[in-house]
Amino acid sequence: MPLVFLWMTLIFIASAIPDLSILHLADWINKPHHFLITDIDWSLVLSSHNPFFSIPSYDSLDTILHKIGHITVYSVLGLLMWRATRSRSKSMWLCLAYATFDELHQAFTPGRSARLLDVTLDIFCAVLCILIAKRRTAPTADKKPVLPS
Repeated sequence: MPLVFLWMTLIFIASAIPDLSILHLADWINKPHHFLITDIDWSLVLSSHNPFFSIPSYDSLDTILHKIGHITVYSVLGLLMWRATRSRSKSMWLCLAYATFDELHQAFTPGRSARLLDVTLDIFCAVLCILIAKRRTAPTADKKPVLPS
């Protein structure tokens, strides 16, 4: 379980980085940042222009790299969660809860946005890895238990 909490902490820290641009990481590092939320634009949060329900354009390499990051991070989380709980349903629900929490957390991070599509992608990857791990660790009918003599 400690690995799960460590991985979730790393996800939280990465989600808290304001204005993260993977392609321009050197520029981002040299730019001053304010890690505390100082002003929430509630008109955007409550408007129909909220990016949560929008689909991002994939013409940007930065967007594609962010999605690859989501796939990788939540696949690992799914595997770690399965390893810690050994319960398919518990692992899936915990990954769903954390993916939702993570996107809501990003909504309050300056320069970041929360998207329903990201939550869906995160859950899909986590569940897929949980199902693969469960299938690989499940006993098969071909293997007969060896009884001590």
